[in-house]
Amino acid sequence: MSAEQRTYPEYQTLLCKRDGPVLVVTMNRPHKLNAADVQMYLDLEDLMPRIGADPDVRAVVLHGSGDRSFAAGDDISVFRWEGVAGSLGFIDLVQWVFILVERCPKPIVGAVQGFALGFGFEIALACDVVIAATNARFGLPEITVGAVPINTVTHGLEILRRRVVAYLAMTGDEWLNGEQAVTVGMAHLAVPPERLMPEAVALAHRMADWPPAAVKATKVLLNRTADLHYLEAVDIMPSVMYDEEVREGRAAFLEKRKAQFPTILTPTLD
Repeated sequence: MSAEQRTYPEYQTLLCKRDGPVLVVTMNRPHKLNAADVQMYLDLEDLMPRIGADPDVRAVVLHGSGDRSFAAGDDISVFRWEGVAGSLGFIDLVQWVFILVERCPKPIVGAVQGFALGFGFEIALACDVVIAATNARFGLPEITVGAVPINTVTHGLEILRRRVVAYLAMTGDEWLNGEQAVTVGMAHLAVPPERLMPEAVALAHRMADWPPAAVKATKVLLNRTADLHYLEAVDIMPSVMYDEEVREGRAAFLEKRKAQFPTILTPTLD
């Protein structure tokens, strides 16, 4: 341990608690089932480099506040995509956060309980190891609001089988429980909810025992192609995000009605 242990800011949407060499990070918007808003992305963007530079942190556990949800997607009620420039700015921020999670030189254990939808699914995908509670529900509902789970349909293909990604991404309302997530490779272990955090923290402590340089090299090699997938997605997504389908999907979600999507697709993806 260093002479002066580093402290972390009091984030608006995250809680950080040390457990020896393990930092437990809690996504903390329980009133929204920990759905991500812009501030959560900004908080994660600030936190990840701090973890990487902290010699006293050797491993991380990422989980959600409460027992109902890891993270239930993006908080659609607060996001706006004003023009192509606005949608591109949002996509850049989102993808940069996932890249920072994967580039962090410390191993990150995702401890998933309850809903892991959209953003929750994708940030779990960016973690190095995932332990799921048996009550976990992994899903990709983006298509139901006219959007695309860009992290999963690009980089996620290297982690999950193509047909699994296609089924989840194109149905939108079909979700995996904890045991099913293990079967398809989304999670490594499924445990009863009351055992989730003890198991995740114990695993993080095991990882914290190993040489930091070897751990960092392992992560670099595992994630060496991630940036290429994100760049491909950034090229495609602005025209999709700034589209009539997304506006209608968002409006229908907020108004709690069935979306009426146009019969002719408007974005040009080639």
